[in-house]
Amino acid sequence: MKQLLISNGNINRTIIIDHTKYVLGSNAVNKFYIKQAVRQYFNKTISGYREEIGSECYFKIDDNPVDKKNTFFYEVTENYSINEDAKLSTKSLMLKYLETLYSSIDYMDTLNTFNILVESLSDEVSENAFVQSEFSTYSPKLLTKLVTAHYYEDESYKDEYDLSYEDLVILQLNMINYIAVNSKKYAYIILFIDIPLLTDEIRSKIDEISNDRVYCIVFSKTIRDVEIENICVEEDYFLDFANEEMVYYILNEKSTNLYTLEDIKNMINEYLKDLNSREHISLINNLMSYYKK
Repeated sequence: MKQLLISNGNINRTIIIDHTKYVLGSNAVNKFYIKQAVRQYFNKTISGYREEIGSECYFKIDDNPVDKKNTFFYEVTENYSINEDAKLSTKSLMLKYLETLYSSIDYMDTLNTFNILVESLSDEVSENAFVQSEFSTYSPKLLTKLVTAHYYEDESYKDEYDLSYEDLVILQLNMINYIAVNSKKYAYIILFIDIPLLTDEIRSKIDEISNDRVYCIVFSKTIRDVEIENICVEEDYFLDFANEEMVYYILNEKSTNLYTLEDIKNMINEYLKDLNSREHISLINNLMSYYKK
């Protein structure tokens, strides 16, 4: 388990995570602040206002600041645009996928042969020209500047308007998993998965993503069949169920009953089962309401 510290002027959270953490609860404001704090951390631009007030933002893993240059941060949403991403801008997921693909050892011999031919062409041209010219060596990164990207499926080019909700989300997850498995460029891959409906197929695809260096934070209202330690809740309180000591302390401090750890686990399980049917206002009071003497 790792500890992610997310902090700025609006929010301060420590999230205990193995690979995936589901952030549940109805406190949309605090969820927004968590997202904004991480976005701010990876944003290279500092506004004049934040500079003036000395606003600081932290994102740490086990008390070590995350290296922005060696970390890939990406947000998976249902609003993903294939058309926009295919333009291969610096933040493009397709760009990072293609760079990783072209770097595969499977294509190294072909790329080396291509460079030999280019060098031969350069020598041949230079022999008969007043102006000497040199061609750039073709690297995987340079190749991405020469291609036109498309999403191709079932013998057709498709864009976001041709894909289902699930397919659009899973396409992003597939590219991310390929990068995670095949690229050594990044020390960490941090994912926000912020989608309105977490289907079984999407859940399964999230679970399939490589555990190596990848941390998925999933924002959802409800979830089924997830280990308690992989869940935290944002309501009027923030509780990370992986932190048993914190949950034990807060619940016993707020109650006249003395709960055991087993009591608390049962209460949490009942609370999570009931998330679909109740609008929760007070997390602590709702948890305690499930206590069975």
